[in-house]
Amino acid sequence: MTRAQIVEVFGARVGDLVWGVTDEPGATRRIRHGATYPKTASIPGAVILKLCDRMANTRECLKATTERSQRKLQMYRAEYALFRQLLHTNADGVEARLWDALDVLSAWDGKEDAG
Repeated sequence: MTRAQIVEVFGARVGDLVWGVTDEPGATRRIRHGATYPKTASIPGAVILKLCDRMANTRECLKATTERSQRKLQMYRAEYALFRQLLHTNADGVEARLWDALDVLSAWDGKEDAG
């Protein structure tokens, strides 16, 4: 769907959030995220949405035993410093708690319960 179609069906707020977390074009994941994350950070609520998405994806990778899931987990861990650098703010409340939880998940080795 286009951004206009999303706005038409779901409203401007959802359209802004979806646009805020949609990757910008680029030849590599790093380039795409380097262009996308500042946009994400500029949309109120989009960082929380992105954090929830990354937490869900990371948790699924931690639970799964497939080679693909383990590769994705390593990819998330390898890019975490840039992810955090570009999206972390001096937030408090829910966003701060989500960052704390994702910090733990991003370092978790799968041997203890991470929630």
